Parts: sequence; C-alpha cells; structure tokens
Amino acid sequence: MVIDLQKVILNLKQNNNIAILAHKNPDGDTIGSSFALMYALSSMGKRSRVLCNDEYPKDLIFAVGVYSEEDFEPEYSEEDFEPEYVVSVDISDSQLLGSDIFNKYANKVDMAIDHHRTHKSFAKEEYIQPTAAATAEIIYEIILSLGVKITKEIANCIYLGISTDTGCFKYSNVTKHTFYVAGELVEAGADTAKINKRIFDTKSRKQVEVESIIANSIKYYFDDKCAVVQIPVDFLETHGATEDDMCNVTNIPRQIDGVEISVVIKEKEDGVCKASVRCDETINAALICQTFGGGGHYAAAGCVIPGNLDTAEKMLIDAIEKRLKEINVI
Repeated sequence: MVIDLQKVILNLKQNNNIAILAHKNPDGDTIGSSFALMYALSSMGKRSRVLCNDEYPKDLIFAVGVYSEEDFEPEYSEEDFEPEYVVSVDISDSQLLGSDIFNKYANKVDMAIDHHRTHKSFAKEEYIQPTAAATAEIIYEIILSLGVKITKEIANCIYLGISTDTGCFKYSNVTKHTFYVAGELVEAGADTAKINKRIFDTKSRKQVEVESIIANSIKYYFDDKCAVVQIPVDFLETHGATEDDMCNVTNIPRQIDGVEISVVIKEKEDGVCKASVRCDETINAALICQTFGGGGHYAAAGCVIPGNLDTAEKMLIDAIEKRLKEINVI
C-alpha cells in the first residue's frame, strides 16, 4: 500500500523497537539514511537498530560516526533487541536485502522508504519519492516532520547519502531542493569538506594501482560510446586488493571523454555476474538492466546475469545495442 508522509510519521511515532534495514553491499545513501533515521528515533526516546547483511565500507561509515560493529555499542545488545516494527531504507527490491537479512525479514517489512523509480513492492506500506536525488533527501523531510532537530550527527549522515548518490552534486538527479537541503545541512554543522575529501579526493596507493589495471583492461563498443570492464572473481586475491580499493571502479569508464555508457561486470563465486550500468541522460540504464530482471535509476542501474564474464558481456552488449537503436543513437 502506498502511503503519504503523514502516515510515515504516524507509523514511526506509534511504534518502538524499530529495525532499520540497509541493503547489501551498502552504499552511502543506504548507510546515511539508515543511521540518520536511527539517530532521530533515538532522540525521541525510541529504541532502534540498523541491520545490514554486509560489512560497512570504512570509507563511508566514518561519516556517520561508526567504523564497525565493535565500535558501535548501543545501550542494548543484539540479544535483548527484538524488533516490533521493520523499516527498509533505500531498498528497491527485497532481493537486495542480502541472504541473511532476507531470510529473517523479507516477509516482515512493515514500511519501505525509497527513491528508486523501479521499486518492486515487498513491504506492507511504501513511501516512494522517485523525484528525490537520494533516499537521504527523503529522510531529511521525515526527520523534520517528526519534529526532531537536525544535529551535526544527523546532518553528516544525510549529507553522506545525498553527496554519494549525486556524485558530489554532479549527476542529473540533482534538483533545486537537493541544493536547498545541502545548504541546511551545512547550517546544521555537517562536515562537508571532510566528507568530500575522504570520499571523492582520497585514494590509497593500492586503489590507484587497481584503478590503473582496470583502466588498461577497458573494451570499447559502438564507436567508443560504450566502455566495458570485466572483473574476475579472483581479482582481489590476484592483485592483493580489498573491497575498499574497488569503491571507485564504476566511475572509471564513465570518466572517459565520449563514453555515454559504462558497464562494470563483476564475476561472483556462485556462477553469476553482477553488472553496474551508468548512462548519459538520453539512454536510460534502468531499461537496459530490466532486461535481466534488474533495475535502478535512469542514469545508474544494476542487474545479475547467470554465466561467466564473457557470456554476461555479450548479453549486455546485445541489450545496449537494442536500446541504442531504439533511440536512434546507432
């Protein structure tokens, strides 16, 4: 059931012991949105807990004041927290919960808060705002409507979500309201310069080495309009890298002049490939990924394709070619 902001506020005010679900392979928006909501609920005297299937990337979690589960010690332990109400944040499909969280909560989500146009219904109630640049932008409005003050702590969380989902305000999803919210976060004391530098301007030596290897492996299609990167399942082990070193991989092909579609295909251990597709405004990445049951945004989307890297690449290139012909690009 689709609900309005007033019902969202009523739900949060009427419930306690609230589990806030972030999606697997957490990005800045799901992390920032989840912890901003948690801090807001805490200020209202409510008990809540952010739950995520996977570890938080260090280069993102620092912005919300949490570095690991060991560093984050709420006033109650996992054992004595039994959720009475479950909220998903920035999750467009229950499959994005991750296996552990999916098995435990997939059929128990009371309310979904999201901004993806391709949102697939799975919660009892849903508040979806596809015009928002990030779910964090929606959370900002929710927190204000709850009557909670935007503290520096909350401002950092929301800024993390908005800045990462807009590429530091470079993407076409940015609106006048996005800039307004960012201004209010600055007023509230958000560490914008610190967050921007850490996320967008700082790289480890290994990360630079990894990005160089990936850049040299790019393949081009359709008169260099499309750039494709394959990442084998053993890539990290082969190059002595970590997941943190791979955080900027999806941006590498799209930085090349003339590239309108960038595709990064990661081989997984379970015999499938995960693809991330980024497109210029005219192409629609979500439509391409929907071919394979995926989805996302107009400019950024993802999907999972059975088979090896070469098979996944061939299928994606065919889907991209079809889309480019539909819009008379080729």
